[in-house]
Amino acid sequence: MRTEYKVVKPFGCAKRDDIFKTEDGIEYVMESTKGNDKYTNSRYMMITANYVLELLNGGNLKEWGEEIKDETNTEEEYIPSNAELKLIALEAFLDDCAKKYQDNIQKVNEDYNNGKIQPCVKVESETVNYNLLKFIKAVKQILDVDKTNE
Repeated sequence: MRTEYKVVKPFGCAKRDDIFKTEDGIEYVMESTKGNDKYTNSRYMMITANYVLELLNGGNLKEWGEEIKDETNTEEEYIPSNAELKLIALEAFLDDCAKKYQDNIQKVNEDYNNGKIQPCVKVESETVNYNLLKFIKAVKQILDVDKTNE
């Protein structure tokens, strides 16, 4: 890591040639104030060191300033890619849906046993929920293929 990074491609409110600086190696700050007699234009942006690495890899930033020596942590911190984050979010969504469909099946059975719904409604609801659960199971099996190869 470095003490400063220079903007090569604009992003957010950061413009080309802006400099992000750090004092602690955790957060990088860019401040810019320009103006004349009639107006003042100020921009401020703070990003984390992890986001700096993503922007560096994406070509938005380039190294600038001095190297920061980190003696406390010799291992590189793993930063998941956007695709990995999306897969994690998808798995969580599928888990939530599976729980909701299982709860629906239980509620329909309770309502049927209490005489609140007709048998045809129970059968239709169970069929829909079981099919949705089978679909979720199939998608999760596809997602789990990558986990077994790691």
